[in-house]
Amino acid sequence: MEILNAREKTKINFQKTQSEKIIYLGEFRENVISALKKQDIDENIQYRFLDLMKEKEAKLLKISRELDMKDIKRYIEYAEKIGLNYRLVDNLSYEGDIGMVIVSKEPLNNQDEDIIFQGEEELYKKAGLTPYYWGAEGKKICKKHYRLLEKNFPEKKEKFELMGIIDKLLGYKCPICKKENSNKGDM
Repeated sequence: MEILNAREKTKINFQKTQSEKIIYLGEFRENVISALKKQDIDENIQYRFLDLMKEKEAKLLKISRELDMKDIKRYIEYAEKIGLNYRLVDNLSYEGDIGMVIVSKEPLNNQDEDIIFQGEEELYKKAGLTPYYWGAEGKKICKKHYRLLEKNFPEKKEKFELMGIIDKLLGYKCPICKKENSNKGDM
């Protein structure tokens, strides 16, 4: 009975590791430092993901060929700048929504960790804010949105400036309000 259980466990573990390789662009999960979803790869560069590429354990950046070159160009340039090897891989045998993975030299003890990179938009959503904050980083925002930011996600406060009266007189509009108002018309 124990031999059968051991055989079944081995078979299940083998199937599990093979399915992981299909998801993580041909890599075992324990070798993945972080994975970035395709929908999080656009013209808005994920700077925290770039920081993960600099980790001493990182040996390779694997990128799905399905992605648009204009969206991955900055990641490739950064990998070249820091001396990290990268490889574009065909997605014929890979399934899922992973577009990029940072691979480590050695297996990591990351079974209990969420290795799927949380994009900036997701972080704002988790804080109870609109994802439009992500596109407005580095800009001036209205008092209403600035107060919401201070309350729900104060660690991001330094990424924004508070609009002043002069900004309003000069016709400057809060980029978050503009996005919210433009999407109300779509409904």
